[in-house]
Amino acid sequence: MPSTTSTCVTVRLDNTYLEQIGRLSDRMDVSRSALVNGLLALCSSARWVLHLVTTLLLHP
Repeated sequence: MPSTTSTCVTVRLDNTYLEQIGRLSDRMDVSRSALVNGLLALCSSARWVLHLVTTLLLHP
């Protein structure tokens, strides 16, 4: 009887551990995509600001 209980506990712990690893990797994917989106938005807004400044300087 004790061996069956310890096996169940081990399996449950393994499942929880794998679940946490899965959540962590999901979170890392989300943050990575958010970082990429943020960088793209920053680049596009910088390009827009640069375009605006050059337009204002070239056409007074």
